[in-house]
Amino acid sequence: MELSVLIAVCDKDKPDQLSRALESIWHEQTHKPDQIVVVADGPLGHELDFTLGSWVEACQGHLEVVRLEQNQGLGAALNEGLAYCRNSLVARMDADDISLPERFEKQVSFMTENSHISLSSGLVEEFENEEDTSETTRKLPTAHADIKRFAKKRNPISHPAAIFRLQHIKEIGGYPNFRKLQDWALVSLLLQNGYKLANLDEPLVRMRAGSGLQDRRGMDYLAHEIKLFRYQRSIGFLTWRDFIFVSATRLALRTTPPPARKLLYKHAR
Repeated sequence: MELSVLIAVCDKDKPDQLSRALESIWHEQTHKPDQIVVVADGPLGHELDFTLGSWVEACQGHLEVVRLEQNQGLGAALNEGLAYCRNSLVARMDADDISLPERFEKQVSFMTENSHISLSSGLVEEFENEEDTSETTRKLPTAHADIKRFAKKRNPISHPAAIFRLQHIKEIGGYPNFRKLQDWALVSLLLQNGYKLANLDEPLVRMRAGSGLQDRRGMDYLAHEIKLFRYQRSIGFLTWRDFIFVSATRLALRTTPPPARKLLYKHAR
């Protein structure tokens, strides 16, 4: 089955990491995608533009760049890119991550064999500096019922390792327009509308976590989370009790000092 890959890139991304990400999905996959759609979310700068141009040439017509005049945020950028995807299955990829060689082969096989599943993802190995040093792997629920329960408290998928049926995403109107947490919002909308989800219990992607990841997820991040929880409440995915519980839990987490917060995340995984 043919496959599209959807990537968004902005001026904060690094050319060498983008190149490594594209290398992992074009040169290293046992199931090569038929189409790669890269959305340039606003002006990128000379080095990123040069890197993209090199890969357009290397992919020989299989890589298409969609350019947005201004940065619109990941949710809006992905929706723009969806309009250019031409295959029924679309895999997500971040501009600084590395897909493992059998990722697409495993995911396309799973989605082909499980036609009732609208979206699935898999495990992500997080690393900080060296590609050969895995730090943590976030465990995920695999069955639909468990995913639905989990989604009321935490994001139940790994967005950089996701694959979905394009038609089903279009049926719900695409990604909700969030700059952060758009993947969790999308999952909530799918679940609330009766679509089925799953996860593969094996690593598919290696993600650059960075030592400052938890430092950045303090009180500033809480505002994005509360916005998401209000959205989930507005579509009926969360009850008022759910909303109060998850909001209070996140408030406690975000006010925890970064070193303790990092330990809590590791324990939760």
